[in-house]
Amino acid sequence: MLTMSVGLAACGWDNSNSSEAKAGDGTIKLKVYAQHFDDNTAKPFDYAVEELKKEMPNVEIELDSAVQDGYQKLKTYAATGNMPDIYFTDWPTQR
Repeated sequence: MLTMSVGLAACGWDNSNSSEAKAGDGTIKLKVYAQHFDDNTAKPFDYAVEELKKEMPNVEIELDSAVQDGYQKLKTYAATGNMPDIYFTDWPTQR
């Protein structure tokens, strides 16, 4: 799912309000807010990032580790206008 999300985000998606940064060498940087704590959460994420590098070498993933704080960190990002490009949240938090 992460690879598909990043693929969609990196393929021509142009949102000037996004935190996506383009380096002078054509590299696209995407900030991903993801659970990355132990083998159960880190291995699938790391695998997806490595596979993405093979398909899209110009996309760089910046990991922002999600914390178990009732989505307070994500809500703070939203309040400050600094949302990650890709994140997961629950339905009540989205409203």
